[in-house]
Amino acid sequence: MPELPEVETVRRLLEPRVSGKTIEDVRVAYWRMVQSDHDAFIPTLRGQTFDHIERIGKFLIFRFQSDLVLISHLRMEGKYISLKQNEDDSRYARVVFAFTDGTKLCYDDSRCFGTMKLSSAAAYRAEPPLDSIGPEPFQLRSGKHLYANIHHSSRPIKELLLDQTVMTGLGNIYADEVLYRSQIHPELPGNMVTPAEADRLVSHAKEVLQRAIDAGGSTIRSYQSAPGVDGRFQHALSAYGKAGEPCSRCGAPMAKIKVKGRGSTFCPHCQINRALPLPIVITGHMHAGKSTLLKLAAERGYPTMSADAVVRELYQDPKNVARLAQLLKLEFPNGVLDTAMVTATIIGDRAAKKRLEKWLHPLVKQTILAWIKAQTKSPVFVEVPLYYQAGWHDLSPYVIGVRIPFPIQKERIMAHFRQPDLALALAQTNEFSLHEEKVADLLVNDGYLHDFVERGERALDRALAFSVKAAQAADL
Repeated sequence: MPELPEVETVRRLLEPRVSGKTIEDVRVAYWRMVQSDHDAFIPTLRGQTFDHIERIGKFLIFRFQSDLVLISHLRMEGKYISLKQNEDDSRYARVVFAFTDGTKLCYDDSRCFGTMKLSSAAAYRAEPPLDSIGPEPFQLRSGKHLYANIHHSSRPIKELLLDQTVMTGLGNIYADEVLYRSQIHPELPGNMVTPAEADRLVSHAKEVLQRAIDAGGSTIRSYQSAPGVDGRFQHALSAYGKAGEPCSRCGAPMAKIKVKGRGSTFCPHCQINRALPLPIVITGHMHAGKSTLLKLAAERGYPTMSADAVVRELYQDPKNVARLAQLLKLEFPNGVLDTAMVTATIIGDRAAKKRLEKWLHPLVKQTILAWIKAQTKSPVFVEVPLYYQAGWHDLSPYVIGVRIPFPIQKERIMAHFRQPDLALALAQTNEFSLHEEKVADLLVNDGYLHDFVERGERALDRALAFSVKAAQAADL
C-alpha cells in the first residue's frame, strides 16, 4: 500500500500537471469507489478548475478555485496517469477527468480499493474520513502526543503505529523501519512504551519519512508511486523485507513475525519484547553439553525448558503419535511410538523428515512460547537443539551455542545409546556448525566436565549481564 512518502511523491509530480486545468467532463467506470452522491458527482465537477493539491497523511486533497474539495485515497494500487485525450485510457482506469485543453487524468486502480469523495473547503476536515485522522510525525515536536495516546493501551506498538487516528502517515513498511531504528519490538504493548521511547519513535518517524520522500518513496513489488518513478528508498530499507539477513546494527539474523495479521520484520537481538521474560536459548551439537548448561541455570533458580522434553510430552498423546505415523508413512506396533523406526525413517527419507518438521516445529514453538509467557521470573533458559534449522530466529535475542569435537561426541553417543549407529547418524543431521557465527556465546566441550562447567557458569554470567542491559535499554 502506498504510504505517506509515496503519496507525497504523487502530489509533487501531479500538482504541476493539473493546476489551472478545467474539467470538461468526467467518466466513472467503477462507481463503488465514489463515496459522494453519485447523481451529483459528475455535474458538480464539470467546469471546475484545479488550483493545487494538498496532502493529509495518506490522503490527496485536490483543491479547486472554488470552495470544492476532492478527497482521494489511493489504497493498495491507486495511481494517477496524465494522458492526451486522443490516447487510450490507462489499463485500469476507474475515473477519468477530461480537461478543456485536450488532456485527461486517469485514476488507475487494478484492485479498485481506492476512494474519492467531494466536500467543501470549510467542512472537509470535520467530515469522514479526515475527521478522525491523527497528526503527522512532522507536526509533532516530541513524543508527548504519541505517549498520551498509547500509554493506556495494551495493543502492540506496531498496531498502534498503523492506527491513523493515533498518528497518521505510517504504513507497514515504514512502521517496521521506525521500530527498527528505535530498537522497539513490534509486539511491545503500548502501555509499556516509555516517554523516552515515544520520543525516539516520533524522531525516527520524521527521519524515515523525510528520507523516503527525498528518495521518491519505495517501490515494492507491483506498486509505483507514479508511472516511470521508481522509489529509491527501497534500497535504504533496514528492516522491511530483510528477514533472514544480518541486522545492519548487530549482525544477528533478522526475523519476521505476524502482528495482528501484518508481516513485521525486526532484529530479535536489538528489539527485545520487555513484556515477556527474556528467553536465553541454548543450542548446539547433539550430546555436547546443552543439558548441563540448562541444569546450571536451574540450579541458580531460573526457569528452564527443553524442546526435547516438549516433544516427549507431545508424543504422550495418541493423536500425535497417529499423526506422526501418518506423516512418516509408518505403522507402529500396537500404535505405540517406536523412536528407532522414526529415527531410521527421517535419516533415510529427506521428504519424510521435512513433513515431520513442518508439523512438529510449530507445535513445539507454540508450547514453548506459552510457557515463556506464563513465567514471572526473567530471564528464562530454553534448550533448543535445532534452533537455527527450525528457523526460530525470533525467539531469543541471546543464544549460547555448544560445540563438541566429533571424536568426543562419537565416544559419548557410543556409550549412552542402545542403538548408537542410528544416534550417530541422527547427530550428523544437526546443522549447528553452519550457524556457529550467529550465536552470542560459543562454548567448546573438550570432554572435561569440570572445565566445561566453569566455562558454562561464566557463559551464564554473560547472559545474565545481557538481560540486565536489555531491561535498561528502554530509557537510553
